[in-house]
Amino acid sequence: IISKYILYFYLINSNSLTQMQTTTTDQQIEDPTTTIRNKTLEFERQILSFSGLKLGKELHIYDVPIEFNGQQEYIHTARCGDHNKEVLVLFHGYGGSLVLYYKMLKELSKRFQVYCIDFLGLSLSSKPKVMFKDENDTLQFFLGSIEKWVDAVGLKEFYLGGHSLGGYIAACYTLFGHKTVKGMYLFSPAGIT
Repeated sequence: IISKYILYFYLINSNSLTQMQTTTTDQQIEDPTTTIRNKTLEFERQILSFSGLKLGKELHIYDVPIEFNGQQEYIHTARCGDHNKEVLVLFHGYGGSLVLYYKMLKELSKRFQVYCIDFLGLSLSSKPKVMFKDENDTLQFFLGSIEKWVDAVGLKEFYLGGHSLGGYIAACYTLFGHKTVKGMYLFSPAGIT
């Protein structure tokens, strides 16, 4: 299951996929992006089923719509531990996805309401067409879309965790004045250690 997920995950994140075009014939041809996204969602659900949480009852997977840079986008989200008051938001690393945390979700959901997200532009979140001039543009893209997601979900304060690039983004999000963050957990944060 995991190897198939990695294959579809790679395809959905590859630049060549977004440039694929279908030819019209007498038969209806499904958009390859949609086909691969649906397969990736299927494998994601299979992997998350190993978390020990019941999908749809204890663990919820959905897309959170946001307006970002004048466009309708969505951030793919998993949520569990709804009975808890304390909130923990987890960011994945570059080339990763929210399934990174599947083995930790059951234990974390005993203490926290846990949100795992796929960064905008990566994995199963929408992929807006963007051109970055420099690293500041890139950072503002991630921080701005996260702030839109936080507003859309309605979070007031939360703990923040991140792995690799997600750790770097979590630290930047906190350092740039987001007082909503109560504390951070950084797992091998890129660019910091």
